Amino acid sequence: MTVQQFTPEIAITQLSTDAVQTFNVDEFVDETEAKLELAVMFYAGVQGIREVLRTYQAICKIGSSTGKDSSLCVEMTIEAYAQAIAAGEIPSDHPLIIITSNTLVEHLVFDIYCHYTVKKVKEYAAARGVNLHYLLASPGICDSFAVKYYAGDKLLINNTLNSDCTEILKISPSNQALRHFKSSVLTSQQALLPILDISGVRDDESVVRKHNINKRGETSVLTPEQHAILATGGGRGQQQVKLAPIKEFTTDQVWLYLDLCGSDALDKDRDGIKQAVAELGYPVTDQAGLFPYHQSNASLIRMVYGQGSNERCTYVAGSKGQGGKNCGGRARYGCFVCGKNPNDKTGESLMQYERWRVLGAEMQVRLHDYLARLSIDMKHRAFHARAVDQAGGFHVALQPNVMKPQILSKLVRLSARIAIVNQKQTEIMREHVANGTTAEHPGVKCIASDPTLNDKEKAQLTAMYIDAVATKPLSQILAEEHAMYLSMRWALDGISVGFAPLAIYHETLAEAERGEWKNWLSAKFPALNKELVEQGIRPMPTAAESITPQARFHPILKADLDVQSFVQTNPKLSDFWVRPFDETDVLEADFNPFLETAHLTQAPVKAIASCLFDVDSYRITSSVAIDDLQVDGLKVSNTKLQKRLNKEMDDVFTRQFNDVLDKLSEKILSDKALVEYLTSLPGLTVSRAEPGNTLHLSAIVTADIPGLTRESLPAGVRVKAIKHRLSSETERLSKYEKTARKRSLVKQADGTKKIEAGLMSLAFYSPRYQSKLGMSYQSYVRQWSLDFTTEQRKAMPVADDVDKALSDLNGRIDFDHQQYQRWVANGGIKRALNIYYSNVDARIKRRHQLDVKRVRYYSGAGQVINECLGAGVAVDKAYYPVMLEKIKRTQLFSELGFYRFQSYSLAQLDAEPMVKSMEEYRSFKAKYILELRKLRNADRARVRRERDLLLAGQYHNTTKQYARELAQKRLSTVKLALGAVIDEVKYHLGVDLVNPEGAPVVRARQTAQTALQLMAGASSVKQLLTELVPADMYMHYKKTEQLTELVELGAEHLQAVIDAIADARRELRNVFEQHRAIRGDQSHWLHQVRWHGLVKSEQETYQQYVVPSLTMLQEDILAPTDAMLTDMLQVRREMAIQGEQLSLFA
Repeated sequence: MTVQQFTPEIAITQLSTDAVQTFNVDEFVDETEAKLELAVMFYAGVQGIREVLRTYQAICKIGSSTGKDSSLCVEMTIEAYAQAIAAGEIPSDHPLIIITSNTLVEHLVFDIYCHYTVKKVKEYAAARGVNLHYLLASPGICDSFAVKYYAGDKLLINNTLNSDCTEILKISPSNQALRHFKSSVLTSQQALLPILDISGVRDDESVVRKHNINKRGETSVLTPEQHAILATGGGRGQQQVKLAPIKEFTTDQVWLYLDLCGSDALDKDRDGIKQAVAELGYPVTDQAGLFPYHQSNASLIRMVYGQGSNERCTYVAGSKGQGGKNCGGRARYGCFVCGKNPNDKTGESLMQYERWRVLGAEMQVRLHDYLARLSIDMKHRAFHARAVDQAGGFHVALQPNVMKPQILSKLVRLSARIAIVNQKQTEIMREHVANGTTAEHPGVKCIASDPTLNDKEKAQLTAMYIDAVATKPLSQILAEEHAMYLSMRWALDGISVGFAPLAIYHETLAEAERGEWKNWLSAKFPALNKELVEQGIRPMPTAAESITPQARFHPILKADLDVQSFVQTNPKLSDFWVRPFDETDVLEADFNPFLETAHLTQAPVKAIASCLFDVDSYRITSSVAIDDLQVDGLKVSNTKLQKRLNKEMDDVFTRQFNDVLDKLSEKILSDKALVEYLTSLPGLTVSRAEPGNTLHLSAIVTADIPGLTRESLPAGVRVKAIKHRLSSETERLSKYEKTARKRSLVKQADGTKKIEAGLMSLAFYSPRYQSKLGMSYQSYVRQWSLDFTTEQRKAMPVADDVDKALSDLNGRIDFDHQQYQRWVANGGIKRALNIYYSNVDARIKRRHQLDVKRVRYYSGAGQVINECLGAGVAVDKAYYPVMLEKIKRTQLFSELGFYRFQSYSLAQLDAEPMVKSMEEYRSFKAKYILELRKLRNADRARVRRERDLLLAGQYHNTTKQYARELAQKRLSTVKLALGAVIDEVKYHLGVDLVNPEGAPVVRARQTAQTALQLMAGASSVKQLLTELVPADMYMHYKKTEQLTELVELGAEHLQAVIDAIADARRELRNVFEQHRAIRGDQSHWLHQVRWHGLVKSEQETYQQYVVPSLTMLQEDILAPTDAMLTDMLQVRREMAIQGEQLSLFA
């Protein structure tokens, strides 16, 4: 046998052992098992969500950040929906809700990736037949970062403060978007379905996160309790059912999913895992690949995570994970303005790439570092006047919780630069897209030349980059509308010159138009923290420089104040206010559209208005019915008053609904869309009515009666004590009797912890001269009262609920973008800038005469606020009184010169003779409180004395004394109302005429007539007596048979009212006799001006002006009062004959 040697056709080269990659069979098996385990976990999650859909028809809601964990949950839920729809378990229009919040101050990469991903997920869901509603939630103008943190509302973010920025910028907008979706998009049937709240939280993220997950009750599978909640419609006002389907996933498993997902996965399914999972009984996806994904693979999200750490992701497709130690474990995207960490590592990584630098990445990092330094450097804090301690003798607290005006101005300028740079880049990118030259854009060039990206990744990133930059400007931290609203906030808080933010924005815009914006991209200002370190400068303030100084206090009142008499007048800060004059006062008040005359008191009127509305003709086809008419909570029984008020409420409803119709005329709506639109309006109830295409509409309408109110008047003590705001000792200490300050646990040298009060913000309680015993036992009755006092103030438009809904407004103050555009078109910008520069120029000219030399000094609120309200700032009608008080406070402080302290250093402030330190102020307040305590002691002694009389059965005489005083008070109101009726007749007849202006006289008569009709409309003896005696005391005396004398007192009061009416009728006849004398004196000046009461015949004048008042007094007031007196006397007779217990009356 011959053996031949085999010679290969190619040469065999022995390789170095270092170049040989060996595979361990056990490791290969482990990898396959890891993939199978992941697949089982994923499809088990799909199966769990699908079970909820099938069993409860639940609507799934996902809060998605578009990050790796959120993406996994989104894909899992879309897959469950697609399978359930295909199996007929849910209808094809079953909604899936995904909410992504964008704070508008996110890092550029996240901003772009989020924009791109949302679009791709929408397309993917549509392709899978899923009815996805993707809600993009962002804070509105009023809650944006610049408005909140560059005004007087919030301190700049740092790690010593609570993270309420998350609530303001993310959580609140998301909740608002969800509420709007539920009310305007879901059908009535869908609104009844339970909601499953799905989140992408995981135990593996951190110990703190795991604790929070357990605290919120989020589970990877539903518990029996959660099943029970879903079965009863959970999520519709009840406790939300929260599901965390990837709760038990590790970070390695999340990255492994991204490695295996998509039709063109980074790691192909070469191990038959999909078939193995199907054989285990799990319904797998019908899409290509092991796992579904909204793109062909997840290379883009890997690249995005790598950009944040300035490195290529080291995770190799198919390799074992590194426990979160790769770039995905380090890169974190958030807000570039967040000062929780003084160094923005993510931003520093992004600014190394030209593609992000041209979009302002370096500018963002520099702003971040500057904000971080400012936030804890006390020398940049302003001692701002805002809070007032009324319980301390009206001292203004000068607190260091706002940045100095010059610092805020600088922040506005820097933020405006970032916004304007991105506006310019959008213009440039759009030109490139239009010309087909996008490859020439520097950002696109950077991507094309990046050696760390392969061709597919470059294509994906380029498409995402061009789409995002060309669609709309990124990083709009402070655009023109922000500057406008911020101008109002500064005016309201007493900061700088009127319209300073808007002027700074337009100055910056003018610089950009000159081409200077390109220099901003590489400007070395503000310095980065690391640049300061390189220069040997400590970037962050020292511990001593970060200590918040104590507040200082400045008095408003004189030192020799009589505290006890002053406090009992119940003064408030606005009582010291006098309307300042400004440029709008060039016109007389009668012809000035900027001014309005308003009553200090008003009585609310409320009713339900309903009508029929024809959908085809867009009009109301029936009269408006008014039901449940109430004035300050009391039903109206007087027929004539009811008819008059019904007409007023009809007008209110018609006016509001006409606004709705005007808004609808701008839209082209189907009948279904019209009904849904009307149904979404707050307070409007819509239902189908017959015949034809008709709707029945009803709404609650409100109005006010000026000059009328129901006062609460003291009327003795109660039979039983009531709970009040100081009943709880804990509540008393925490809310009302202690200065509210931030507290923190501070570790001591011996290891123990001590609670230390912070000094960021002081809260003050109102002065109280009533004792706790008095608050428990003091009893009151309510009586109608008239106050015709008016004040002249700037006219401010307000928006009620319907107005807000029509313009898509929310909150107490919001921004109407459409109104703003109209304001701009009408020259509003020019007017605003003129206000700013005229104030600056005027101060420059007289700077040498001023004590405070600074030019940008606060210049008043009135004109600026009124201009802003016309520029789209909408104030909620309910919030208007609060807003008015704030405006008065600001104008008062400006007049007193408190805003000059904003730019003072602490040493300069302490040098002011009237300024008190915290220790000096506490010493003063202790003496002031002692005077209040004397009043409380006196009140306590009085209540205790009256309580002793009541318990001894000897309180009846005291009750009668209170009742006599209250009867006299009621009679005084009747006489005041009668006087107003007479004064109107005098006005028309020309008697004792001083002021020819008739509107106030007519308004006073209308209010007085309403008051008389309400007071004469008591439906029973009891209702009248409970205006003189508290209800509980009335029942007490009824049970103890001691009502007789009170009934007699009530009868005496009614007789006095009847006598007053008779006197008024006689006075009206006397007035007419005086009119006859004027009519006969042809030399009287009223004949020369042809007074309207004289140009008619004597009989016509009498019939038109005198008879209606006489008739009203006779029929509406005298007749029912006389009938009530008859009833009361009858009751008195029955009580004398039968005894009080046997006499039957209401």
